[in-house]
Amino acid sequence: MTTKNLGAKGLVTPLPVLIIATYDENGVANAMNVAWGGQCGPKHVVMNLSLTMGHKTNDNLKLKQAFTVSYADAANVAAADYIGIASGKKVADERILDAEGKVSLDLLQPIVFDSAQNLYRVVGKEVGGAWKIGDHFK
Repeated sequence: MTTKNLGAKGLVTPLPVLIIATYDENGVANAMNVAWGGQCGPKHVVMNLSLTMGHKTNDNLKLKQAFTVSYADAANVAAADYIGIASGKKVADERILDAEGKVSLDLLQPIVFDSAQNLYRVVGKEVGGAWKIGDHFK
């Protein structure tokens, strides 16, 4: 097998595309696309937010010290990408709950960021039950 050195760069893919929303001093909503977020453990969400000058969302984070997190989905991929490019836009949430009140990935159709190809991809079909499919290895 041959290998190729890709250089010193992080490549964990796919990554969730998250929408971070904030409010300004007048209660006006603002959102940004965070394609480099991730989850660390069952109760902790970790995001790398670039707090550079000139971004409304960053100003709001500093002011309010609060934000909301939503998934970007396939139906809104263009809008999600746009708020990653532009500043000061807001995206409306959709109803994504199943009959039992749980978040349904089939309804949500969350997208992930494929950092290897610079593409957005829709999360696909179920491939196995978590904490069940590997039971036969016990």
